[in-house]
Amino acid sequence: MSNETIVLLNPTAEQKRAHRQRLARVPRLGGLTVGVIDNARPRASVVVGRLAELLVERGLTVRTYRKHHCSFPAETALHQAIAAECDLAIHAVAD
Repeated sequence: MSNETIVLLNPTAEQKRAHRQRLARVPRLGGLTVGVIDNARPRASVVVGRLAELLVERGLTVRTYRKHHCSFPAETALHQAIAAECDLAIHAVAD
């Protein structure tokens, strides 16, 4: 591995950098409800659909959600629904 510096850019419209602490990893998925979010990009529904199938095959409860448009942040109501209905979420991006 080289000592090269890699700069990651955030493509969101945040005006001020938000510092968030990482959450602890979930020790195991058994018994949890997983929310899978389609970001409305082309073919994201294919990725989300397949991911949901794989999770269900492993015995997980899966709820799927979809943003209204890929260019805009998800609505607060969607975030609230996911937080209320799921133990964790996976946000899928595709093109």
